[in-house]
Amino acid sequence: LGLVEMTRQRAAESLSSSHYIVCPHCSGRGMIKSPTSMSVELQRSLHAVMRKHLDRVHEFRVIVPPSLLQRLRSEDEDLLVDIERRYQGRLSFRSDPLMHDEKFTITNAQNGEVLEG
Repeated sequence: LGLVEMTRQRAAESLSSSHYIVCPHCSGRGMIKSPTSMSVELQRSLHAVMRKHLDRVHEFRVIVPPSLLQRLRSEDEDLLVDIERRYQGRLSFRSDPLMHDEKFTITNAQNGEVLEG
């Protein structure tokens, strides 16, 4: 048939990438996680952090955005009490209205050290 396919390598940035920046909140996805998704993510992190640090830390402070704190207080309280019982640790929650909806921080309540799982 004599058909030829040709391609070219893009040498310059696209117009959209040169005129716009990536959203710092959603990283260009156009969506952020729901409080339900963040609650599940937080619970998984709590299990990992408490399992790892329980030998030296018994009080954990969790700093969360207001929307997540509302979810934790209204619908997930029993799950959090179960996590406290399982690891024999104490959880306290603080709301930070400046914190992004997809972030949370778990710290040692005694000295403020940020804890990772």
